[in-house]
Formats: sequence, C-alpha cells, structure tokens
Amino acid sequence: MQIWTGTPTQWQQQWLQTDLQRPRYVITATNRLALRLRHDLQASLQLTGKTLTPAPQILDYHSWLQNLWSVLCWQSPQPLRLLSDLQVQHVWRRVLLASELDVLNTAAVIELSIQAYQSLRAYRVQDSEWHAFASGDVRWFSQAYRQYQSQLHQHHYLDPADLANALIAADISTYLTDVDIDWVGFIEQTPEQLFLIQTLSGAQHRQINWQASNVSVARVTCKDAIDEFQQALAWAQKIAQTAATAQIAIVVPDLQKNRAQWQREILRLQSSIEINLSGGEPLAQLPVFKTLYSALCLLETPWQLKDVLHLCRSNFIGDALILPEALHSQLPLTAQPEIFQRSLQAQGLTPAWLMHLTQKMTEVIAPRTLSQWCDFAKKILLQLNWPGSSSLNSVDYQAIQKIEQLWWVISDADVMDEVWPFADFLALLQQQAQQQLFQPESPETQIQVLGLWEATGQSFDALWITGLHQDAWPRSTKLSPFLPRDVQIARQLPRACPQQEWQLATQLLQHWQQASSQVIFSFAEQDGAAHQAASPLIALFPEASDGRVQRPVAAVFNLENYTENYIAVTDDEKPRGGSAILASQALCAFQAFARFRLRVKTVEETVLGFSAQQRGILVHSCLEIFWRQHQHQDNLKALTSEALQQQLQCIIESQLQTQSLIQSSALNAALIQAEQQRLLKLLTQWLEMEKQRTPFKVIALEQALDVQLSNLNLSIRLDRIDQLQSGESILIDYKTGAVNLQDWWHQPCLAPQLPLYALTVSPRADAIVYGVVCLPKPMLKGLGSAALRIYDDAPRHLQQAVDALEDWSDLQTRWQQDIQKLADDFCRGVANLQPINGDATCSRCGLQSLCRIDSVANG
Repeated sequence: MQIWTGTPTQWQQQWLQTDLQRPRYVITATNRLALRLRHDLQASLQLTGKTLTPAPQILDYHSWLQNLWSVLCWQSPQPLRLLSDLQVQHVWRRVLLASELDVLNTAAVIELSIQAYQSLRAYRVQDSEWHAFASGDVRWFSQAYRQYQSQLHQHHYLDPADLANALIAADISTYLTDVDIDWVGFIEQTPEQLFLIQTLSGAQHRQINWQASNVSVARVTCKDAIDEFQQALAWAQKIAQTAATAQIAIVVPDLQKNRAQWQREILRLQSSIEINLSGGEPLAQLPVFKTLYSALCLLETPWQLKDVLHLCRSNFIGDALILPEALHSQLPLTAQPEIFQRSLQAQGLTPAWLMHLTQKMTEVIAPRTLSQWCDFAKKILLQLNWPGSSSLNSVDYQAIQKIEQLWWVISDADVMDEVWPFADFLALLQQQAQQQLFQPESPETQIQVLGLWEATGQSFDALWITGLHQDAWPRSTKLSPFLPRDVQIARQLPRACPQQEWQLATQLLQHWQQASSQVIFSFAEQDGAAHQAASPLIALFPEASDGRVQRPVAAVFNLENYTENYIAVTDDEKPRGGSAILASQALCAFQAFARFRLRVKTVEETVLGFSAQQRGILVHSCLEIFWRQHQHQDNLKALTSEALQQQLQCIIESQLQTQSLIQSSALNAALIQAEQQRLLKLLTQWLEMEKQRTPFKVIALEQALDVQLSNLNLSIRLDRIDQLQSGESILIDYKTGAVNLQDWWHQPCLAPQLPLYALTVSPRADAIVYGVVCLPKPMLKGLGSAALRIYDDAPRHLQQAVDALEDWSDLQTRWQQDIQKLADDFCRGVANLQPINGDATCSRCGLQSLCRIDSVANG
C-alpha cells in the first residue's frame, strides 16, 4: 500500500489532474468525513466544470462494503439477506430468550453480545482460540454464539459483522480490477480490514495522511469542564473574527453525554458567529415525537397524567385548546380512561382525540408483526390529525421526515414473522427513537464542535481538543465479560489493555497535530470535588502564552420574569439558612424560593459508607478541636510527626464517637477504619502545610454572628480567624471540595459567604481565604487586601484576572451592594427561573422533581 502525505488542497488538485473516468473509490473511517470530502471535492470540481458522479465514489467503510454486497446480490440467484442493526438485535433477542438466562436488563446483555460478536469477527479470532474457557459468562456466550450462527444459517441471514468475510469468500476482487482506492481517516485498521485489502490484489491502494505546515501546539489548564468549554469557544470566536475563511473545530470527547449543557453554553454567548454543534438530540426528546408517543400510549390502560397533559398542551395534534390554569391539579396521576374523560369534561374540555382513542383501544389486544404495528400506528395518527393543522417550520418538518425513516427502520426489522404485543412494540419504538439522533440541516459554519471520532481524517485551520486529563487520556480499559481475558489481550481487541490504549492515544495526538497548523490541548483541574492533572501525553507541551484564554462574560438565563406575582417575606416568616440563602438567590432565584421559603427537602443520594456531609463535619470538628488545644503555629511546629499523628488519631476517634457515626448500623468496622485512615492522612498533610505558612496564631474558632439584611435575620458561623505577626487578620473557611475564587467578583457575587463574613466582623479582615482540605494537595486559596493580591499559592492567570479589578475597599463596596440586593430580592419574593450557569446550576440543584424549567424552556 502506498502512503500519501499532503494537504487536503493538494489532494483535491491531484484529483482534478487525473482522469476521473478511471474507477476509483475513496473509503473513509466515518460517514461525517465522507460527507465533508464529498462536499469539498464537489466544490472544487464545479470550478472546473466537472461533476462528482459517477466517479470517484466517496463512501464510509461500512457503506462501501454494503455497496459491494449489492453488486454481488444483483447477480446471485439466492443472495443472503443482509440484516440491519435492529434485525441483529431481534435475532440476538430470540437467542437470549431461548437460553432461559435470568437477567434484569435484556437490552444490556444483547448489546454486550453484539459487541463481543463484532470484535471476534473484526479481529478474525478463530473459535478454537476462545472456546477453552472457565468463566460462566463466557460459557453462556459460547452457547449463544453457536445458536446465533445457527439462526443465521437456517434463515439465510448475513450479519453485517460477517460482511467483509462474505465478500472475500465471493471473490469480490474480480469486480475491483484496475481500481484505485484511497483510505482516508483511519487511525488504525482492524485485521479484517487489512485482510480485505490484501485480497483485493487487482486494486491499487493508497493511505491518505494530512500534513499541516508550521504547526503550533500549546496546552491550556482550565478550572473545570465548563470553564474549559467556555475558553475554547472564546478562542474559536477570536480566530473566526480575524479570519473569515478559517475552519475551526473544538473536539469534546464526551460530547453526546453532556450535549444539552454545551448547547446552553453556546446559546449563552449570544454570538453573531454561527456555531455548529454536532451529534444532535435523541428523536424521542422532540415535542413532535412526544405527542405521537403519548397518543399511542393512551391506547392502553391505565392512562398516565403525563400523556394526557401532553396531548392537551400539544400543537401537533388536532386543534389548539384553551386550557384552564393548574389543569394538572384537577386530574389523577393514573386512572382508567373514563375517569380522565369526566375530569376533563368538568374543566370544559372535550378534545376529539379522547373519544377516538377510547374507541380504538380494543384493537391493540392481538399481537402483530412490527410492520403491521407501524401501519396501525400511522393510521391512528392520521385520524388524530397528527402532526396538527398549523403549518410546520423547517425544524419540525425535518423531524417528521426523520420519524418517517424510523417507521421504515422498524417495519423492515421483521425477522422470522415474529409477532409482538403492543406494549413491546411501544417499548421498541421509544428505544429506537432514543437511539436515533436528530440534528436539523444547517449551512457550513466556521466553528464546529465535534465528538472524539468525528474529527478524525479532517483538516482544520485551528483545532482545540478538550478533556485530556490523566483519568481520561489514555482511556481506561474495558474488557468484554463474554470473552476470555487472555484472548482479548493477546489479540489486542478494543479497550483490552493499557498499552494498547496508550498507543492509540499517542496516535490520535499525532494525527491532530498533523490535521491543523494551530492545535491546543486542554484539561480541567477539577471535576466536582475531585482534582485532576494533565494527561502525561500532553504534560510536556508548552503552556499557552497567557496561560489562559479570556472569555466574554455570558448572559444570565432569565427564562421567565413574573414581576406582578411576587410573594414578599412577611414579618411572621423566618427563613432559615444563613448565607446559603444568598448563595441560592444568586445561582437561581427559584432555587432559593423553593429551598428556604417552601422548605423543600432534596432527596439525598444513598452512599455506601460516609456521606460527603458527614466527612465535611468530621474535618471541621477535628480541626476545631486541634486548634483549641494548640492555638499558635509554634505549638504545631513543636510537634514531631509521630506526636502529631498520635494526637490526630485520638481526636478522630473521639469525634467519630461524638458524631455517633460508629454506632450507625449502615457503617461496618471496615468502613470506619478506612475513614479513620483517610482522615489521618488528610489532616496530617493539611497541618504539615500549615507549618510552612507565615507565622500566625488562631484568635477565633466557630465564631457565631447575627446579620440583619432587609427582612432577613441571618445567623452565620465563621470557621476560623488567624492573625499574622504583622497584625493582619485572615478569615478562613474550610472546604473539602472544589472552590472557585472568580465567584467573588462575578456580578452578582456567586459565593457570598466569606464576603459577608468580611463585611460583618470587626475590625474588618485583611484577607478572606478558603482552606481547601482535600487530597492530593491541601492549600489556602483566597484574596488579600494588600494591593489586592491573590493569597498564597495561585495560578498566574488568576492573578491576571484580579489585576483588572478595583482595589480592596471598592471590591468590598460592590460586595455590600450585591449582598444587599440579593437579600432584597429574596424578601420581595423574586423567584424567577434564572440558572446563572445553565445546566451546571441545574445539575447540582436537587429540585428537579419540583422545578418546571424543562416545560418553560420547551415552551
């Protein structure tokens, strides 16, 4: 195989200089890359008056195999039936049910079985290599594997995983003599792909690699994942503004997992430069599909409130209804159709769909094939006037086209004339709609946000790769439970061993450096309370010149604004919560209203062992006891390491007893011992750090203060006050998780606790500091009044941000104004949905069962 290295432009020019009538294929690693090359080459050809069809054919690898198979089937009297992905799932489902294996999640077992089968075929693992086994899971899969192949043979089916071998067996090379094949975007090729290339002896193969010139590579350290994404967006916008034709990409490895969050961050920018976010949202989440699904669900009993409400409120079925306020409170959660009918009639509602669905309910009793159920469902929806009588916008029209494709996929999935109960058909419809991603068509944009594999094989003018911290890059291993471990490692199956993942991660890094002349690798220092370091593969790259990309301040999401319906705090009402009331009001006014006025309790997650709250209380109480006994840093320095550990051991044991944690039935001796060891290590490292500080003494511990703000009487408690030899006083608040100093100069102040303390204590403090008591590196992080400098150990980029602020007294004045306004708004009853950091705020709220943000956002 010939290896060709150059730029995409040079590759296109070479295409234009060749005879396009010569048979030629361009095979890509992904469908996205095939579309991109087809678009770019078509544009280049049009400039010369040529067309792309019929040659060259640009196809992704799997489409190319299917294309070749169709050629063979055209000439074969009895071709095998190539199964679709959904049909493969159905055959495995039959095998699983026939095996009588007792499992809780059938879909998960089927998915793991398919992955194991595909790996065996792609890596050409012979049956004799893995039939010597001991694991029960492997034994079950061996039997299921044979049964699956028997089903394929019996019914003349062909699994897509066997397609390459079937082409080789049919001697497809006779159809590919004197053909040129370019392979683009393949970071690595499976043994199956390599074997196929070897058998196509009559074809000329060429591996295409891009090679950018004058490559600039830098590394950026970010606070957390949101900060990382915001910096990447700001960087991309800056380049796009200065170079109108530049192609810029931001690669987010977990894009689909957190796509809604990244979408909201893009919207918050309110940028004039269009940004294309790849992936799309599940079809099942679209309102037009939700209406369809709710209507079909009401063909069964009992009815659910959510389905009835959805049809009452939807614009995609029948005519729009005028709904009374608080309709949901007048209807049952679940009941028979006649009860819902009477309840709706009592509200003056008699929607046409209600009577029609109740008349059709008897028709879903008998099982049918999938194609019959699809025809039945489409007939019902037509009679209900779905998708509504009003004209559709472009997005809704495209969504309906996607739903039409979904009907075709499910209808075509019938195998062996299997019949399905209606409930199983509905479950399958929902599952497939959840797996189908929908993204409206949009014109080419300068800035693209892509997933990990979508960027492979493409070239860009600027490229930013996120998420390259040590726990994610290289990726961790992930062995299949259905295949012997030794076989997976020996044959280098995907995700089988650390060395293999290291090699793949290295190849991807090299590929990205070849794909663009400007490359940035980044990682987030924190993920919640966990600290992260840079991947060792990017640690040697130089830090970006300014250490940080400055991002614009994003607008707050104010999803609603009800100024006339505020319910003010009365004199008899006494909200309890201290500074947490102000913090919640800053993050989202509705959150503060629900938590501190409605007094809604969030459901605590059940954890094995000590909860985060219990661990935080233990740290606070142990440090309080220690400093009450010692008070001065000199006393701490006088302790040897052995004496310090002995004292801490006694304090920890006494506090475990005091907090009644040892007696807890949920905690066994092993968990308590493990927590003692963790606390001992943590507090030892913290106090060793305190030994290295500027000389100080502790002048106050757990000091209680009362603060009157508007109609709020807040009781606050300060963890600790230190006094330096110079006389300066420092307020310290212990934190066992992540902290963000920039929250102090956000408007409004997002972390008002320490600023409130600083404004309350007398005399005024000279510095406010978080005592970050967590591993691997306990530290002090805060802000001091002397020239408004970052206190102690802080990254350079943070000091640069502080330098742009006003002086200490002006900052305190702003804090005073922010805190007063937050208190005033809370007391006036301001309760708007206003998550200041979008999904990041909502994900930590804990009030999802009460909050209406999804319905407001959809509306």
